[in-house]
Amino acid sequence: MQTDVTPPRPSRDADDRPDRLPLDELPRWVPHADPVALLLTTAHLTGDLALLRDEWRPDLRIGVTEGGYPEPVREEIRRTCLDALGKAGETWDRDRPTYDTLQRVVEWAMRPEFAAYTPLLGDTLSFGPGDDPGRPSWTLSGVGGDPDFRVAVVGAGESGLLMAHRLRQAGVPVVVFERNADVGGTWHENTYPGCRVDIPSQVYRYSSHPGTWESHFSTRPAIAEYLRGFARDNGLYDCIELGSEVLGSRWDGERRRWVLTVRSAAGIREVPANVQVSAVGQFGRRTPRTSPGPSGSAAPPSTRRAGTAPWTSPACGSG
Repeated sequence: MQTDVTPPRPSRDADDRPDRLPLDELPRWVPHADPVALLLTTAHLTGDLALLRDEWRPDLRIGVTEGGYPEPVREEIRRTCLDALGKAGETWDRDRPTYDTLQRVVEWAMRPEFAAYTPLLGDTLSFGPGDDPGRPSWTLSGVGGDPDFRVAVVGAGESGLLMAHRLRQAGVPVVVFERNADVGGTWHENTYPGCRVDIPSQVYRYSSHPGTWESHFSTRPAIAEYLRGFARDNGLYDCIELGSEVLGSRWDGERRRWVLTVRSAAGIREVPANVQVSAVGQFGRRTPRTSPGPSGSAAPPSTRRAGTAPWTSPACGSG
């Protein structure tokens, strides 16, 4: 049963999670729920893994909607879940699911051969504000590390920002060199019309930083602002040197340090680091290449990159 009425949002408390199961509202919005998501959510909240029946295993192939269930099965799933949630009442579980629960979910939804991915899933799923499963379980001082130990990260795109964040959580001094005027990597550089992510926005994010998305497939400006917000909220701009391009690096065996050659507006300098991390991305450097012309002669070098290229706005020049 589908209706055109938008279901109401449940009541929220300070941490933006439901403070109770809105039992009086459930019949209004459960019919709108995706049956696969509803089954998984209900099994988690009630602790009743028997809801994950073999005959209800979903079809998760690309292009298949709502688990591939026929309408009668979708209705049966929604009725069953509504009944289970109603019986749970106020006793529903707000905690992270256990490892065994996650493994059962993976085996049910994706088949047993994917059970090996359960640890990865557990390390990346966040179930509320402050829930950061990827936070390092160690600190530099706790493992007796050299207080002068320093890491240099090249690039402040998605990977570089997360690397810097995790290192700072562990108390490791880090500096990030970013050649552009702001963070974001490819989402800062590419401004061509229609540029957007090609997977759901809720997947294209850091697990501990949910963000607010404008659409299911967010546009470049929204993703760029999300990454800037992540950097601001976690104080990462303090360790990022914008407008600083790493021209190269070499290993100094005598000092047992990497030495990075960095160019900025102030000139070229050398920066030592115990560890260097390359986070320049797949599209970080245009590589000119020559292709044959129509008569077999060499055509002008191309600077296009696979999947991305610099965009020049016809109205205002460089985009």
